[in-house]
Amino acid sequence: QTQPRPDSVDSLNELGPAVDLGAISSAQDASSNGIGPSMSNASEGEATGKLWTPKLTKLEEQYLAAAKERQKQTIATVQRCWGKEFKGDAFLAKPSIIAFDDFEVGKQYRQVVEVTNVSLTFNQFKLLPLDDKYQEFFEIEFQPPGRMSAGVTRYITIWFLPKVPE
Repeated sequence: QTQPRPDSVDSLNELGPAVDLGAISSAQDASSNGIGPSMSNASEGEATGKLWTPKLTKLEEQYLAAAKERQKQTIATVQRCWGKEFKGDAFLAKPSIIAFDDFEVGKQYRQVVEVTNVSLTFNQFKLLPLDDKYQEFFEIEFQPPGRMSAGVTRYITIWFLPKVPE
C-alpha cells in the first residue's frame, strides 16, 4: 500500500518522525545565525578571495593528515618489478626532438611522434599545453590513453601551420 502524499506540514507530522522539521531553516535564518554564508560574509569572501569552508572535525583532520602522508610516500617511490629497480625515463619518444626547418608559409607540415612506455610496469603521461604565442601555429591530435602497460606505444600527430604574424 502507498500512503497518500501529504498536502501540509501538519500532515507530515502525522506520518511519523521521518523528517525533523526543527532542523530545517530558511536561508535567511542560516545566514543570520552563522551556520551558512551571509551577505556580509559574502562581501568579506570577495574581498579576501576565499570561499566559506566548514570547519573539519578532529576525525576528519586525522583522516586528512593520514591521506596527505600516504600521498607524500607514494609520489617519489622507486619502481620495482620482479626484483628489478627501474631507473631513467619512463617514456621514450621517437623522434625526441621535433624541428620544422625550411618551411613555406601557407603549407601544412605533419610530424608523428611515437611515445613508448619503457618502464617496468604501468605508467601514464599527459601533454602540457603549448605557450600562447606558439599555439596558433600547431594542432595536436592525441587521445589520452590513461594508464599504459609496459611496452605499449601511442602516437601523437603534430601539425605545423606556418602563418605570417599579424
